[in-house]
Amino acid sequence: MTHMDDKTNQAPEQSGMPDNEEYSSYTLPTEDAAAQEAHTIPLEDAAAQESRTIPLEDERTQGAQDSAAQPAKKKSPLPWIIGGAAVVIAAAITLILTLKPKTVSPDAEQPGDATISEPAGTPDGTDSTQPGDQTPAEDGQTGEQTDGEETEPAGNGISYTVEADALTEDVLNREIAVCGDDHLTNRELPYYYWQQYYTLMSNYGSYASYFIDTSTPFDQQMCMFDDTRTWQQYFLQAAITNYENVTAIWQEARLAGFQLSQEDQDYLDELDGQITVAAASYSYGSADEYLQMAYGPAATLTSYHAFVERQITASAYLQVLVDEKPYTEDDISKYYDDNADSYAGNGIEKSDVKMVNVRHILIQPEGKNDDGTYTDEAWAEAEKKANDLLTEWQNGEHTEDSFAFMAAENSQDPGSVENGGLYEDIYPGKMVDEFDAWCFDPARQPGDTGIVKTSYGYHIMYFSSTGEHAYWYVRAEEDYLNELSVSVLQEVAAKFEVTESEQNAAIVDIMQQN
Repeated sequence: MTHMDDKTNQAPEQSGMPDNEEYSSYTLPTEDAAAQEAHTIPLEDAAAQESRTIPLEDERTQGAQDSAAQPAKKKSPLPWIIGGAAVVIAAAITLILTLKPKTVSPDAEQPGDATISEPAGTPDGTDSTQPGDQTPAEDGQTGEQTDGEETEPAGNGISYTVEADALTEDVLNREIAVCGDDHLTNRELPYYYWQQYYTLMSNYGSYASYFIDTSTPFDQQMCMFDDTRTWQQYFLQAAITNYENVTAIWQEARLAGFQLSQEDQDYLDELDGQITVAAASYSYGSADEYLQMAYGPAATLTSYHAFVERQITASAYLQVLVDEKPYTEDDISKYYDDNADSYAGNGIEKSDVKMVNVRHILIQPEGKNDDGTYTDEAWAEAEKKANDLLTEWQNGEHTEDSFAFMAAENSQDPGSVENGGLYEDIYPGKMVDEFDAWCFDPARQPGDTGIVKTSYGYHIMYFSSTGEHAYWYVRAEEDYLNELSVSVLQEVAAKFEVTESEQNAAIVDIMQQN
C-alpha cells in the first residue's frame, strides 16, 4: 500500500478512496486455514491501492486493512452473493471473456517448481482410465521428451479433467459426496467447484496472477496454500467441503420446517428472469448457454436455481441458529482480551474513541509543474472553488441530503461520489493526517462542516454521525460471531453422515475451452 506523506503540493497520479467492502461468496465458515484464505480474505487490487485519494495514514494499520473487510454492525457471519445472482454470473462470464493469459512474474516466488506438460492419465471417458480413477504416475513414466531432454511432469500427476463430450449420463450421475440423504454428483459439482475459483480471483484481484496462471490447466499447477495438491485438487476439495457444510445446514432447516423470508423468496422468484435478461445482454441464445459459459456444459437454469436456493436457505437458517446464542458487550471485550496480541499486531488497540461517519467533497487542483506537483495557481483555484461550494450549500437548505447531492454533482473522489461523498465506520488512523484530525476533533458534532487541505486537494467536510462502537469492538464482534457460526455449523454437521468419493469427479476445464 502506498503511504502518502503530508506534503500538500504533491500531485497524486490518480484519485481513488479506500475500498473496504467485504467480498461476498457462496461459502460457509470453515476451520481450514487455507480455505479461509481462499474464501473470505479479500486482498486489495494493487491498482486500487495505488489510486487511493485518502490512504491509511499509518502503515501499522495496513495489516488490519488487508486482512479483513470494513467492519459493520452485527450481521450474518456468512457472506453471500444474494440480491444479484445474475450479476454474479455476469461477473464470472466477464472474467472468462476478458481474462488474457497471464504469465507469473519470474521474480515472484512460485508455488512448486514443476514445468508445464500434459496431465498424466487424463480421462476421456472412452479408454480404460475412467474419471476419478487417476493415480499418481510411477516414477520414470511421466517425463516428456523435448528436444531430446526429459522434463519433470507438471502438477502431481493427478487429474480429474475430462472433455465435454465425455460427460455421459453415467459420468454425470457419479457421486462425489453424500451428506445425510443428499447426493452431490457431477451435475451439481461445477457450481461448487467454479465458485471457489471465482471467489479466489475476486478476493486477490491482480495479486492472483502471481500464484495462479489462468492460461495453464489447474491440474498442472501446484496450489499456493498446499504444495502437495494442484489448484484443481484444492478447488475440488474446497467445493466438496462447501457442499457438505451448506447441505448439512440446508437439511437441518428443512427438518425444522424453516421458511425463507418474503424478501429472499421474492429474490428467488425473480432469479430466472434476471439470468435470462443477463444472458440476452451478453448475446447468448439462452440462459442455459449463458450459465454453461461460467460453469461448464452440465449447467442449466433449473439446477442453478436449486443451487442458489440451497445456499440462501443455508445462510438464512444458520443466521437464525447463531442469533439464538446471545452475547454481551462484556463477552466481546473478553474475546478481544483473549486475542489481544493478535489484534495489537494488526494495529487494533482498545480505545474509547468510536468510529465516525463523514461526507466530503473532493476538489482537486488542476495544473501541474514540470516536476508533477500542482502549481500554486491550481491550489488557489481549488481552494476558491471549495469555499464557494461550501457557501452555496450554507445559503441553501444546508441539510445532509443537500450536501450529499452536492457531493454527487461536484466531488472528484470516485470512491465516494456515487454515495453522496459518504464514508462510514472511519476509525482513528485510517485516513491521512489532516482528514483524520478533523474527523476526530473532540468537539466535533453532527452537522459540522469545514474545509481540509490534504495532498489530494481540498475536502469540503460534513460530519454525519458518531458510530455506536469503537473499531476494536466491531472487529472483535465480527470475529466472535464468525467463530460462533463455525461452532454452530460443526454442531449441525455432526448430525449428518458424510462420505466422499472425489475420485469420481469429472471436471471440464472451461478456462481452456472458452
